[in-house]
Amino acid sequence: MAFPTAQHMPPQPHAQPFQPSFPPPAGAYQQPGFMPSNVGPSPAMSAGQSTRGQVVAAAPRTSTPAASHPQASTPKPEAQAKFPPGDRSHLPAEWKPIVAALSASVDQAKKFAAPGQKRMVDDSDRRLSQLFDLMNCDEVKLKDKMKPVFDQLVAHIAGRQFPAALQCQAELMTINSDIT
Repeated sequence: MAFPTAQHMPPQPHAQPFQPSFPPPAGAYQQPGFMPSNVGPSPAMSAGQSTRGQVVAAAPRTSTPAASHPQASTPKPEAQAKFPPGDRSHLPAEWKPIVAALSASVDQAKKFAAPGQKRMVDDSDRRLSQLFDLMNCDEVKLKDKMKPVFDQLVAHIAGRQFPAALQCQAELMTINSDIT
């Protein structure tokens, strides 16, 4: 039984590497450390000599004084929260039923979650803890829009109406995207 012959071309011994026929756009190599701005054709190239297989030294770099580079602005420390994370003693009365209901739901999920879902439940708990910290410090943005949706979410979770609860969660995410 004969095998079919290969359908490809053998490598060409005199093949030249790809050389673009156009120069790169101005500013293409402006990333720091990517390529010095004063690198041009080597002296051997300008004299018409081939440099294939030879090491060609690049033109020496000129150092620029550090004062000419703009200083990166130092990041300002984030605003300190009013109360430490995890503290729920200063929670406004309007947020207390929401925090209690969502905390109970997460605790129940932790208790009955399958081992494969542990990371997902832990991530949800971490995110809700951050939300509760914002509620505790009374720093929830667009509170007038978010509070009624949270009330509906809690009611739907308590009534085991999970598709409606999912719609409330999507609405909260939409409101949250309006903030950022």
